[in-house]
Amino acid sequence: MKRENEAVNEASAHLEEPKKKRKPRAKKLNKLSKEEVRKNHVSSEKKRREMVRTIYDDLVNVIPDLQPSENRSEMVIYLKTINHLNWLYRSNMKLRRQLEKKYQEEGKTDYKIPENLIWELKPHGSGENDPKHQ
Repeated sequence: MKRENEAVNEASAHLEEPKKKRKPRAKKLNKLSKEEVRKNHVSSEKKRREMVRTIYDDLVNVIPDLQPSENRSEMVIYLKTINHLNWLYRSNMKLRRQLEKKYQEEGKTDYKIPENLIWELKPHGSGENDPKHQ
């Protein structure tokens, strides 16, 4: 029995693939100088900041409470945008109720407001910016 186990162990040892030794990774050769790498980084970061600034400017043009001439921080832009979205939500809800009431008064009980006119807020954490809680 002992010999059978040894034979099985030897056979299975031959079936296993030998472990390959890993070669250490070659160091990446940077074809750019440190100064060129720095300039590329600065340029990329400048483009990123310009894109963010353009997006903020777009928000300023869309949100009535934001004025292009006012000194504004990111936080002011976020807060005024949230306030405007909440106002839009409440206005949408009010108009839907008026529409439902009008159709009920006309006896149209089978009328359903089209989905593209319905805007529901997604549930979130504290709800402090949720118009339902104001």
